[in-house]
Amino acid sequence: MKTKNLKDSKVYIIGSGIAGLASAVYLIKDANICGENIHILEKDLIAGGATDGAGNEEQGYVVRGGRMHEMHYECYWELLSYIPSLEDPKVSVRDESYEFNERFISNAQARLLKDGKKLDVTSYGLSFEQQMDFIKLTYVSEKSLGDKKIEDWFDKTFFDSKF
Repeated sequence: MKTKNLKDSKVYIIGSGIAGLASAVYLIKDANICGENIHILEKDLIAGGATDGAGNEEQGYVVRGGRMHEMHYECYWELLSYIPSLEDPKVSVRDESYEFNERFISNAQARLLKDGKKLDVTSYGLSFEQQMDFIKLTYVSEKSLGDKKIEDWFDKTFFDSKF
């Protein structure tokens, strides 16, 4: 039965990643749906999708979605401006984040992690030539590839690597 009053709607969102969380915020903000009527379902043990985080002050933190905090992500920051801080509801998560980023400068020391540890990318087993072929492929136009298949671009050992 379709409800005429959106405010009373019950909404179920699959996934607690940035898209699911954004959906919940805009349902509250734009559709006036009560937050307690929005249910976010997550299959993983940790909520947040690629924006989850873990760690502690002594050993450091792992924040897979850290790249999303770059200032040019205007829609992301606009979204956070509607979410009140847990510590002070008069302050938005955006403003709280701005203040935090001014106090604590990121010291990221790795781009690829597995189980919270730096991933040794040399374990992918690509030769220097294969690495160069990969870089070349990123710069060629799709039109110039014609009807080439990926097997035409890389040698057989590329497909035997862990890459």
